[in-house]
Amino acid sequence: METVAVVVMHKGKILALKRESYKKWYPGMWDLGSGKIESGETPERALRREMGEEIGIEDFDLQKRGDSYIYTEKGESWKVYPFLVEIF
Repeated sequence: METVAVVVMHKGKILALKRESYKKWYPGMWDLGSGKIESGETPERALRREMGEEIGIEDFDLQKRGDSYIYTEKGESWKVYPFLVEIF
């Protein structure tokens, strides 16, 4: 599975989102934005979609895309594309 992860900055602060209690991974915990990359999507397009779906923001400045990495936990692995964005 491939995912995007995003650190959202606004006026020097970092946005944290509380995960829904029904989520499989880390229910009820504070987290940064993230989401699955859908078939045929680029990581950048998935980032824009997830930002719109999760926090309702589609206009932001992409500051940096980090190097992708593999995250493994409990026998499952994801390829993660990290991003840093600034919202105004």
